[in-house]
Amino acid sequence: MTFVELLKRYVEDYTNRHDLTVIPLIIDPAYRFTMSGQTIGYAQYLTTVEGAFDLFPDLSLVVHDLFTNGDRLAMRFSERGTSARHQRPAVWSGIALYRWNGRDRLTECIVEQDFYGRLQQLRGSPPPPLAPPMENPFAVKPMQPDPEAEKLAADYILSQSSPPFMSEGEVAIHEAFSAGGKVALRFRRHGAYLGGLVGAPNDAVGHLDFVDTNAVVWVESTGAVHCWQVSDLYGFCWRLRRSCGSSFTG
Repeated sequence: MTFVELLKRYVEDYTNRHDLTVIPLIIDPAYRFTMSGQTIGYAQYLTTVEGAFDLFPDLSLVVHDLFTNGDRLAMRFSERGTSARHQRPAVWSGIALYRWNGRDRLTECIVEQDFYGRLQQLRGSPPPPLAPPMENPFAVKPMQPDPEAEKLAADYILSQSSPPFMSEGEVAIHEAFSAGGKVALRFRRHGAYLGGLVGAPNDAVGHLDFVDTNAVVWVESTGAVHCWQVSDLYGFCWRLRRSCGSSFTG
């Protein structure tokens, strides 16, 4: 089985068909799953997935981009579904970075999803339009890493200003790999909260925290750079509210 074939089973059989019997066939018992500032193991991951399918019984995933160098794989996607609790539809984006055992099972997933945007939709905001799917994502072939593309992508990320709700601060790139001119990165931006985020308390202004972001940067042969990012604003707001003694739920 190739890495891409493994992801096909992950997307089609497990995620879109909700077939939980597939999990032990495609996910290693030593699996590590990182999202929203937390890393969990196999058993807790199973519980998390079952909870997600309960919250969104019709949850499905659409692939917008997928690339691999044979050792690592990145997938840019959207999930969509109707909340069983709110009875509202939502569409939210994500970027996932995978490792595998080189044979038949995933060993790690580092993912961020726009749960902040999803929460706003469940509270009444209209869902965004679904981006077009990638044509034949599971026909992708591995491409060699491109160190120059990785450097250009890292420079691009480090050159970006902080978002308007956060002061300028240290940016650390924790993960970076490429396949041809496409680069996947994970980075953490530190800073003080400046205000302006729905759901974040006003008395948290000035509080120091961080935002984790997964990004896909495409460096064309012409030198043009295209970037897609998914940041963990939900986790950021949750930590701000916890620091002020209040909750943040969806």
